[in-house]
Amino acid sequence: FLEHPLKVYKAYPESDTSLPARYARTVALHLEAKSDKALALLETLLKEHPRDPFFLELKGQILFEAGRLPEAIAPYTQAVALRPNDALFRTALAAAQIESGQGDMLRPALANLKHSVRIEPGNSYSWRLLATAYGRTGDKGMTMLALAEEALLQFKPDEAGARAKHAETLIKKGSPAWIRAKDIQREAERLEREIKNR
Repeated sequence: FLEHPLKVYKAYPESDTSLPARYARTVALHLEAKSDKALALLETLLKEHPRDPFFLELKGQILFEAGRLPEAIAPYTQAVALRPNDALFRTALAAAQIESGQGDMLRPALANLKHSVRIEPGNSYSWRLLATAYGRTGDKGMTMLALAEEALLQFKPDEAGARAKHAETLIKKGSPAWIRAKDIQREAERLEREIKNR
C-alpha cells in the first residue's frame, strides 16, 4: 500500500507466482483502480486460502472502493466472523453496511460499530460512522454523543463540549450515555484549560 505500483511490478513480476508476489500485485492493481484485475488475482489467493481473514478483508476493501458496496458486505462479514475482535474489520464492514443504502443494514452496522469502539475507542472514524448510523435511525441524542466523542479525539474541546451538552438534553437522565455526555463535558473543559495555559 505504501509503494508505487510500478515499483511493485518490478519487484514482483508476473512470472513470480508466489503468494507474496500475487498479494503485492493485487494491492498495486487496486491502487491503480484496476479492480477487476485485482479481484481476479485475489481470487487465486482465496482459492488456496479461503478462510484467510486478511484476504477477505482486502476483497471487501477493493469492492467497497470500487463502489460495489452491497458486494463488499459478504467478504467483510466473513473476515469479521474469523476475527470478531478486530475493530478495523468491524468498522470497515459497518461502513459498507451504512453506505450500501439498504435500510435493514443499519441495525447490524450499529452493532458492529458499538463493538468496534468498545475494542478501540480511540478511532475517530468509527465514532463518525456511529454518528452517521444513529442519525439515519433518528436517534439525535446518540448522534450528538458520538459526534462529541469524535471531536474530543480530534482535540476540538469547544465542539466536543457543545455536542455533549446537546446530547445531555436529548438522552435519558442518569443513563450510561447521559453520564458519558457529562464526562465528555468535563474532559472538554479540562482540555480547554490546558490549551489556554500553554
